[in-house]
Amino acid sequence: MTIPLYYEAPLVLIVLLLVYFIFQNYSAYRSISSDLMKKIYLWLVLAAVFFILWGVDHAYNDLVPKSAAEAEFAHFFISHGFLLAVVICLAKAGAYIGEFGKKFGFGKK
Repeated sequence: MTIPLYYEAPLVLIVLLLVYFIFQNYSAYRSISSDLMKKIYLWLVLAAVFFILWGVDHAYNDLVPKSAAEAEFAHFFISHGFLLAVVICLAKAGAYIGEFGKKFGFGKK
């Protein structure tokens, strides 16, 4: 089943905001001297890239008709794989944020 193209407008907006997020974070990444902060920004940018790939895959699967088997494979393996990659990148960034907090004395005492 295909859907009208204008149904993808919110997804297009999400992708555009993620591109802006990547641009801003990469600009900050280049100006940061702390290796630990660079690792945080790198993992956040990678998460955004995988989220964009998920969005493109999602739109493609909505707009291009496929058999039931192809649609199921695309949904459970490709789409969920991209989302899993996003979560792994965010978890890795979170681990570095925790390390940053311990190093500079933030958090509970």
